Amino acid sequence: MNPEERKVFAQMRNDRDVDGLINILKESPDPCKRIAAIQTLAKLGEPEAVPEILEHYEDYEWCFDNHTSFYIVDSLALMGPAAVDALIAALEDERPQVVDNAVWALGKIGDDRAVEPLISILEKGNSSIQEHAVRALARIGDGRTVDALTKCLGSPSTFLANEAAYSLAIIGDSRSLEYKKDIRNYLERRYDKETVASILDTFKSGKAAGENERKREFRKLAFSAENLKDNKEHVEVLIAHLVDENPVIRNDASRALVRIGKPALQKMIKYLDQDIDTSLYVAIESLLGCMGTPAIEQLIKNLKGDDWLQVSTAIDSLAQIGDPQALKYLLPFLKNGSFPHKLSIEPGYELDLEPIIRANAISALGKIGDKSTKDSLIAVLGDPNGNVRSSATGALRMFRDENLLPYFASHLKDQDSGMTAAKAMREIGPAAVEFLIDALQDENREIRLRAAWTLNGMKDERIIKPLIACLKDEDKQIREKAYDGLLRIHSPEITEALLESLLLEKDKGILKKLCDLLEMNWEPDKSRAAAIYWVTKRRCDKCVDIGEEAVDVLIPVLQDQNTLFRKEAVIALGKIHDPRAIEPLKAILADPDKDVREAVVDALTELGVYDQSKTESSAGDEKQAGSRKVPPKIEFLLDDEVPGNIVITTLEGGYEDFLGSNDEVERYCAEVSKLGNDPNLALLMETYVTGSYLDPEPLVEECKRLLAMDSVEDWIREMTEIVLEAAEDAKETGHGLYFYFAEGIVE
Repeated sequence: MNPEERKVFAQMRNDRDVDGLINILKESPDPCKRIAAIQTLAKLGEPEAVPEILEHYEDYEWCFDNHTSFYIVDSLALMGPAAVDALIAALEDERPQVVDNAVWALGKIGDDRAVEPLISILEKGNSSIQEHAVRALARIGDGRTVDALTKCLGSPSTFLANEAAYSLAIIGDSRSLEYKKDIRNYLERRYDKETVASILDTFKSGKAAGENERKREFRKLAFSAENLKDNKEHVEVLIAHLVDENPVIRNDASRALVRIGKPALQKMIKYLDQDIDTSLYVAIESLLGCMGTPAIEQLIKNLKGDDWLQVSTAIDSLAQIGDPQALKYLLPFLKNGSFPHKLSIEPGYELDLEPIIRANAISALGKIGDKSTKDSLIAVLGDPNGNVRSSATGALRMFRDENLLPYFASHLKDQDSGMTAAKAMREIGPAAVEFLIDALQDENREIRLRAAWTLNGMKDERIIKPLIACLKDEDKQIREKAYDGLLRIHSPEITEALLESLLLEKDKGILKKLCDLLEMNWEPDKSRAAAIYWVTKRRCDKCVDIGEEAVDVLIPVLQDQNTLFRKEAVIALGKIHDPRAIEPLKAILADPDKDVREAVVDALTELGVYDQSKTESSAGDEKQAGSRKVPPKIEFLLDDEVPGNIVITTLEGGYEDFLGSNDEVERYCAEVSKLGNDPNLALLMETYVTGSYLDPEPLVEECKRLLAMDSVEDWIREMTEIVLEAAEDAKETGHGLYFYFAEGIVE
């Protein structure tokens, strides 16, 4: 994604726009955007998003070919305990891939609520899912798993039996030791020296013909390396494939090396002392973090080097191990001058690497979580470098210590660490409320905004009045955060303040949130506030009963981009019979949409402007003249430099096809408007730009009528045939026709 798109997702995350993210996940044709939506939803920790995320496991093309399943599992695991109930429910899904990845995520979270559901998977799942369930149970490490895993030792699947034995070893059950001897004997019989030599030779020489063969044979190699005594050659091949281009092979190599343990660790350390490629060095060093305490000595040694990438990876691995003995080697990196090296990016520009290494070491201290480092971390909160301050705030956040609240509150205004400080205060909870209420009164806009954002995640009655006061803040974003916070509280106390805000608010996005809030404790009456409510909900018909109070609210809708919305407002104004609507209605007599124009004539007739009999006569004349009139050209602000195609689709029906570029579709609409009375075809571009939809039935008639004409150019005929096919499909399935832009796709 480009920087602007990343900013959009950052804003959606800050706004906690769950509905918007789920909409992207459902409808975006771009896999990168869907991945970003999944990751952002996971970071928000909203349990209701879990079923929507899980729904996308079945999309084989983008979930596997683009390795998105790894992102999904990691994202769900990131949500932690909040996702457990939804993931357990997903174990009952009929689709194997949904179940499989739910199992993976439950294993990563490690919540003991998943033990019984995972054990049931061992009895009914397919072999692949059973293997993953065994690994998940091993990660959870609950004593209840031993009997279930022991049954798996007798499985006809050697892979499943081996996983069970390894899992029992992790849990510490002695029954796995005897089984390991049996599996080793089995392997020595199955993989004689000649077979093993052949597999090794395949990967030493790169002879494997295709990816499927490579993955299958490499898994055999990794499996045998885990269990055979003489595996020195295996280890060397496994290490070399830590940087394989195939992620499945990289994963199998990593897992096998970790399971082999000390012999593999010794070999990897020897590699680090050699002159090897940087990517392999970093891959090995990263894996040392999975090897636990035995790797600490080597990682500490690596901290003394000059290569910033190797030092940074060593810091990350020490953080992963989490052993306090690394603290005294990490703390020196907090000081200025601890890593005085620069990286030449281009002639005349060098990147200062010290802040990067310092920030990395600070984050590692936070992950290790030793209380003795608090004072050292507090000391760097005032560092001139933003990355260092942000990392220090994030590290202190890990402690969830109420005594740190004054420090977090003072950093709310910091451009670099302010959002991290806000998150820390939210996680501390009720003790932070008074600090945040005070921050809402600050003159600094950033402090008020972050305080409002933090409070909108809390359900505390003390925040009701301060958030109500924020509804009058001059800053739109602060008002929006206040609405979000009140939305989570559901208190009748806020209704009066919300109705007052409803009459003053101009922003459509905030108005929608405001109406959602009011729905909880308020029934619309016949007031102006009720008219605003119904118009915001796009229910102009409800305004008819309200009467004259609704007129001023409906009149601005006559200029809305959405054709149906305009038409409904026209009809409602006609039925209310208020003379204030006459001039605004006359102003849109030349509306580009035929249905709107007819509705305007009907409304003005009801208002007594036109005589009914004359209106019917003039309407007939207008219909006859319609084929000769060309509606005024509508100018659309489109970026023609962006390559791509406008797609016509029925969404729910599943049909879609490419119409053409922005220029091509706009040209088509202009030419069609000259050929005859085909208003729906002429409005394809407007429908796309406004994000509305078209009724397929009149489109079918217009397309057939146009295709029956002799003088139609071939390119117009081809595009009309595409529209006709889409319209007939939509008509048959009972759906509307929509349009979206597929960026980067050019036919």
